[in-house]
Amino acid sequence: MSREQKLSELFDPDAKPYALEGVRVVEISNTNFVAQIAAAILCELGAHVIKIEPPGGDPARYVTPYGVLIEGVGIPYYIENRCKEIVTLDFEKDRERIIQLISQADIVIDGMKPGELDRLGIGYRQLRVLNPKVIYLSISPFGSFGEFAEKFSNVPYSDLTAQAYNGYPTLIGNPYLQDEAHQTPLRAGIWVATIMAGVQAAISALVSLYWRELSGEGQFIDIAINEVLSAVHLVPYIVGFFFEKPRGKYGLIDYILYPFGYYKTADGYVAIATPTDADFRALLKILRLWKIEPDWRYGIDRISDDVERIKELDEKVRQAVARYKTSELIAKVIRRGVLYKKVPLLRSLERHIGSPVVVELYPISRVVEEKHWYIRRSLKVVTIGDKKVVIPSSPFKFSAVRVKT
Repeated sequence: MSREQKLSELFDPDAKPYALEGVRVVEISNTNFVAQIAAAILCELGAHVIKIEPPGGDPARYVTPYGVLIEGVGIPYYIENRCKEIVTLDFEKDRERIIQLISQADIVIDGMKPGELDRLGIGYRQLRVLNPKVIYLSISPFGSFGEFAEKFSNVPYSDLTAQAYNGYPTLIGNPYLQDEAHQTPLRAGIWVATIMAGVQAAISALVSLYWRELSGEGQFIDIAINEVLSAVHLVPYIVGFFFEKPRGKYGLIDYILYPFGYYKTADGYVAIATPTDADFRALLKILRLWKIEPDWRYGIDRISDDVERIKELDEKVRQAVARYKTSELIAKVIRRGVLYKKVPLLRSLERHIGSPVVVELYPISRVVEEKHWYIRRSLKVVTIGDKKVVIPSSPFKFSAVRVKT
């Protein structure tokens, strides 16, 4: 049996226990996609997740690109709720049933407006009396306390606003377009605040489960969606401190590590990174730019708050990369690495000789055609209604645990 076959068997999801098997989760979210993602992650790890929806269903069912619905439901809803048990209950008529479900839960995910469930008599204050060990995960735009939490309590959550309140869109832009017309803030192309907050919420729930194992105590967790990115994109704050001015729109000109971006080749795009000075010098040799090495030799030469200066180097690298086809450039990098690995003396000096990272940039159409991701079960084809749809599968790969998909 080959190494690949052995590893494939080791990570086969069949006949292995779920990591969170026996953990009960109740989700009450109502279009709060962060809460849905957090619950989905716990569900993938084996928890039994019951999603309570109001009569008529969660409005999130109908959020879908181009109005495409399958059996009356949008595809994103299938993905975000694929392994949950969905129940429809009225908060007033079915109050006792809801209380029964949440009082028996290990984790309750509250994605409603802060204080809404408390007003209905089923919030953390009431629930902890019935179940002192409950982990209550509240997810809202500004959290459950603080000036903004009160001031903007009626402002609905959206990824657009979550990015806006973090200043994130002001960091995105092309440094080559400096005129006023091109200084408009840009949002990230994916729901980065939503996804990151969902991951952070799931992590906090897992940590709380571990804490409960140690202490026997449940707790209240307060996740503010609009502040998560502040904790994640740390470097702009640090750069502002050291340079004594706001971090500007550097785009693909990284302000700490250069090169570190995407570059157009003769027939496509590549991603290029040079983590060390040796890697950078190796790139200059590959691109036949060695004559500029004295001016940019060390990292300190390439770390600057002066965008115009870095653009001088960037333009030279871009012109050089554009002369090669993607496969040709990658092959040159690989040949260099293979050469030094074959020669014992050179292999011992590999760290000092350097080797840049150069990989092809895939368009989404290429990704969904790549067999590799299906072999790893990162993507899967499922039948929804009468349509076959490619959806992302669980990112978790465990040798001793399987996940729900």
